Amino acid sequence: MLNLLTDMASLEMSLSIARQAGGARQKFTELAEAGDWAGVRTEIRALMTVHEQSFAAQQDDLLAELERTGLWLRAFHIGSRYSSRQPPPPGAWTPAMFAALQQSVARVVAGHESKTLKTLSAGLESLHKTWSGSAPAADNVAGTLKTLDTLMAELIGDTPATTPGSTP
Repeated sequence: MLNLLTDMASLEMSLSIARQAGGARQKFTELAEAGDWAGVRTEIRALMTVHEQSFAAQQDDLLAELERTGLWLRAFHIGSRYSSRQPPPPGAWTPAMFAALQQSVARVVAGHESKTLKTLSAGLESLHKTWSGSAPAADNVAGTLKTLDTLMAELIGDTPATTPGSTP
């Protein structure tokens, strides 16, 4: 949780919307420490609404969509790291979750030749395929972690580009 909040704070600073987002960080931490996950989800949605309103004021719907997708990917990355160290989960994620992200990103990618957007699209396709198969959940989590490790590093620029889901 702390990793995601730190990432969101950095993103808000980079996009100049930190002031609008206000002091929600402390409330997230308090709710998480109390185990109030429904409250955390509510606060995350409220914060995302503030972000959307800030981007709408800037008339930048594409950036809003990319931010939303990036935060989902970061949450999946953190979750897959955690899940990979636990007993096999029953079905951590569904193909529909990744298909929805793919559709959102497809609208952003359309008409753009950006290598970053193409990398993002290919990574989401790989994640969708991972969860669409009949492999055991533990294998899916391992594949998800491997794909997200590669995809996140490529999107951040930490490693040379490889195909998401391939062995680096």
